[in-house]
Amino acid sequence: MKRLMLPALVACGPGIQPAKVDTGSAATTTSSSMSSTSTVPTSTTNTTFSTTLSTTPGGWSHNITIDGDLSDWTQDELFVIDGGTAHITWDADSLFVGVSHLDLVTGGSNHWVLIYVGNGQDGATDGVTFNTQQPALAFPVRHLVRWQVSDTWNSLLTWSTNEWIETPLWLGSGRNGYAEDEANQAVEFQLSRALLGLNDRAVVHINLLYEGAGFESSYAPSPTTSFATGTYDPDYGAFWDFDLTSSIAPINAPTVP
Repeated sequence: MKRLMLPALVACGPGIQPAKVDTGSAATTTSSSMSSTSTVPTSTTNTTFSTTLSTTPGGWSHNITIDGDLSDWTQDELFVIDGGTAHITWDADSLFVGVSHLDLVTGGSNHWVLIYVGNGQDGATDGVTFNTQQPALAFPVRHLVRWQVSDTWNSLLTWSTNEWIETPLWLGSGRNGYAEDEANQAVEFQLSRALLGLNDRAVVHINLLYEGAGFESSYAPSPTTSFATGTYDPDYGAFWDFDLTSSIAPINAPTVP
């Protein structure tokens, strides 16, 4: 099965769309519009960032077609994870992320793909809670893009002073899109650099998470040094640090801290 939610060709920024309710999981969240057991504030305020981006002639740039087919990614953008691969690249407008894993086919509403993103400045050092898992973050980040493997829910969570603020169904709005192809066991994401405040730097952490009661775990992290895969409630100890103005290939990026 192939699912696509591509960016809308509109001039306005992302808006809040009607919530999709997953009746297959018991919601214990503080927000009635959410189908997850994760805990975030009830506010769903959009955050606006500058749309001015810094680019360097000759810097790394690769536009990815968002269709769930990973064949257009290069080896310089491929990161091995436990049980699959992660893929990261960018162009002047977007950060592109891909994930390939069997659980994208066999998983359900308790499985999540999580993408923490920062710009190297301020942000949260405590992540979003999923059921009883909440990681400490070794490097501050301002955003979490999350996608439910059942494709029931997705959202952007933005750190604001002392809380995570949610924008529901953020993927597929503005310049953000995603596509899943179960035949390829893959999902691809296109994330607006401007809306995430990514000027010349992107700090990124990717992992899968299972929030089912009695079997909770986090796994398949990238960087792989972040935590031991299959761990219950791990802290995230390493993040990729990409220089968006450099010609250095993504695979050669350092990690922080």
